[in-house]
Amino acid sequence: MENFNTFMESSSPYFAAVAQVGGAMLGLVFVAFTFNPRALGTRERNLAQQTFADLLMVLVVALLLLLPNVSIGETAGLMIAAAVFGLVQMGRNLRRLLHCGADAAWNRTSMRRHYSLSLLGHIGVLVAGVLLLVQGGAGETMRDLLLLGPMALLVSGSRSAWLLVVSNAENTDR
Repeated sequence: MENFNTFMESSSPYFAAVAQVGGAMLGLVFVAFTFNPRALGTRERNLAQQTFADLLMVLVVALLLLLPNVSIGETAGLMIAAAVFGLVQMGRNLRRLLHCGADAAWNRTSMRRHYSLSLLGHIGVLVAGVLLLVQGGAGETMRDLLLLGPMALLVSGSRSAWLLVVSNAENTDR
């Protein structure tokens, strides 16, 4: 417990910065696609939903880890619940993408390119939550995953947001 408290104390500036960046990106994605939702086709809509989910997960996890006076069990439980919710949302987006009638080559390539980093981040947060629950905050692997899981989701969300902006620009040029 003491190791975890020390880790959280020393990592709070990191999580505060991650929360700020995640919140800012989340807001930008929300505003950008609120103004022109018709520019999004089925593929882009699914990617936009996943981008939003990734950035929301970054914000939730970072804020969760900044909450004062929350037990390790509560933090772990909320992280596990958030990660499971994110993975379920990802599964729904992928299933919808497969059934939208897009060509098979795009589906295989898109899933690997657009969703693998997101999947890695969600699984990292899930495993960090499980390790936090099991080890009580003592493991270095758990601490590494707490740092890297949200970062993977932030990179995934930023990359996907950029792809959506480029795709939207191409659609408006036509």
